[in-house]
Amino acid sequence: MLVAVPESAKTIIAVAAFTGARAGEIEGMVWENYRKGGLFVSRSIWHGHVTEPKTKASKAAILVVPYLAVMLERHRVRMGNPNAGPFSSIERQADWIAASPKAPEGEVTQA
Repeated sequence: MLVAVPESAKTIIAVAAFTGARAGEIEGMVWENYRKGGLFVSRSIWHGHVTEPKTKASKAAILVVPYLAVMLERHRVRMGNPNAGPFSSIERQADWIAASPKAPEGEVTQA
Protein backbone atom coordinates (compact mmCIF):
# COMPACT_ATOMS: atom_id res chain seq x y z
CA MET A 1 0.00 0.00 0.00
CA LEU A 2 2.76 2.49 0.86
CA VAL A 3 4.32 2.09 -2.57
CA ALA A 4 1.12 3.36 -4.21
CA VAL A 5 0.87 6.72 -2.38
CA PRO A 6 2.98 9.87 -2.67
CA GLU A 7 4.97 11.58 0.06
CA SER A 8 3.96 12.99 2.56
CA ALA A 9 0.87 10.81 2.69
CA LYS A 10 3.14 7.75 2.78
CA THR A 11 4.78 8.89 6.01
CA ILE A 12 1.48 9.85 7.64
CA ILE A 13 0.01 6.43 6.77
CA ALA A 14 3.13 4.75 8.21
CA VAL A 15 2.81 6.78 11.44
CA ALA A 16 -0.81 5.61 11.75
CA ALA A 17 0.00 1.99 10.97
CA PHE A 18 3.09 1.64 13.15
CA THR A 19 1.95 3.71 16.16
CA GLY A 20 -1.79 3.15 16.43
CA ALA A 21 -2.25 6.88 17.01
CA ARG A 22 -5.68 8.30 16.27
CA ALA A 23 -6.12 10.54 13.21
CA GLY A 24 -6.54 13.67 15.33
CA GLU A 25 -3.44 12.82 17.36
CA ILE A 26 -1.40 12.46 14.18
CA GLU A 27 -2.71 15.79 12.90
CA GLY A 28 -1.74 17.41 16.20
CA MET A 29 1.84 16.11 16.29
CA VAL A 30 4.69 18.58 16.05
CA TRP A 31 8.32 17.78 15.23
CA GLU A 32 9.22 18.64 18.83
CA ASN A 33 7.10 15.61 19.84
CA TYR A 34 9.43 13.24 17.97
CA ARG A 35 12.48 12.54 20.08
CA LYS A 36 14.49 9.76 21.74
CA GLY A 37 12.85 6.99 19.72
CA GLY A 38 9.31 8.04 20.51
CA LEU A 39 6.40 10.23 19.53
CA PHE A 40 4.79 12.18 22.33
CA VAL A 41 1.13 13.12 21.91
CA SER A 42 0.49 16.55 23.39
CA ARG A 43 -2.66 17.53 21.50
CA SER A 44 -5.23 16.40 18.99
CA ILE A 45 -6.82 18.26 16.08
CA TRP A 46 -10.35 17.31 15.15
CA HIS A 47 -12.42 19.24 12.61
CA GLY A 48 -9.95 22.12 12.87
CA HIS A 49 -10.08 22.39 16.66
CA VAL A 50 -7.05 21.80 18.88
CA THR A 51 -7.90 19.72 21.95
CA GLU A 52 -6.21 17.64 24.62
CA PRO A 53 -5.56 14.00 23.70
CA LYS A 54 -8.58 11.78 24.22
CA THR A 55 -7.25 9.85 27.24
CA LYS A 56 -4.36 9.93 29.74
CA ALA A 57 -2.93 6.87 28.01
CA SER A 58 -2.89 8.85 24.75
CA LYS A 59 -0.33 11.23 26.27
CA ALA A 60 2.20 8.43 26.85
CA ALA A 61 5.21 8.09 24.58
CA ILE A 62 4.63 5.90 21.53
CA LEU A 63 7.63 3.75 20.61
CA VAL A 64 8.86 4.36 17.06
CA VAL A 65 10.02 1.15 15.39
CA PRO A 66 13.27 1.40 13.39
CA TYR A 67 11.52 1.23 9.98
CA LEU A 68 9.29 4.18 10.90
CA ALA A 69 12.24 6.08 12.39
CA VAL A 70 14.05 5.84 9.04
CA MET A 71 10.92 7.05 7.22
CA LEU A 72 10.53 10.00 9.61
CA GLU A 73 14.17 11.02 9.30
CA ARG A 74 14.05 10.83 5.50
CA HIS A 75 10.85 12.85 5.52
CA ARG A 76 12.42 15.42 7.83
CA VAL A 77 15.37 15.80 5.42
CA ARG A 78 12.95 16.24 2.48
CA MET A 79 11.22 18.97 4.50
CA GLY A 80 14.50 20.87 4.98
CA ASN A 81 15.47 19.23 8.31
CA PRO A 82 13.14 21.22 10.60
CA ASN A 83 13.30 20.98 14.38
CA ALA A 84 9.79 22.39 14.51
CA GLY A 85 7.07 22.79 11.94
CA PRO A 86 4.73 20.75 9.83
CA PHE A 87 5.01 17.08 9.06
CA SER A 88 3.04 17.51 5.88
CA SER A 89 4.35 19.52 2.95
CA ILE A 90 0.73 20.09 1.90
CA GLU A 91 0.15 22.82 4.49
CA ARG A 92 3.11 24.53 6.17
CA GLN A 93 1.72 25.91 9.41
CA ALA A 94 4.52 26.72 11.83
CA ASP A 95 3.63 24.42 14.72
CA TRP A 96 2.07 21.25 13.29
CA ILE A 97 3.55 17.97 12.09
CA ALA A 98 0.35 17.14 10.21
CA ALA A 99 -1.92 20.12 9.56
CA SER A 100 -5.67 19.64 9.51
CA PRO A 101 -7.11 19.41 5.99
CA LYS A 102 -10.52 20.44 7.36
CA ALA A 103 -9.58 23.97 8.45
CA PRO A 104 -8.62 26.65 5.91
CA GLU A 105 -5.00 27.78 6.16
CA GLY A 106 -4.39 29.86 9.25
CA GLU A 107 -7.71 28.90 10.83
CA VAL A 108 -6.77 26.09 13.19
CA THR A 109 -8.55 27.06 16.39
CA GLN A 110 -8.10 26.23 20.04
CA ALA A 111 -11.06 24.33 21.54
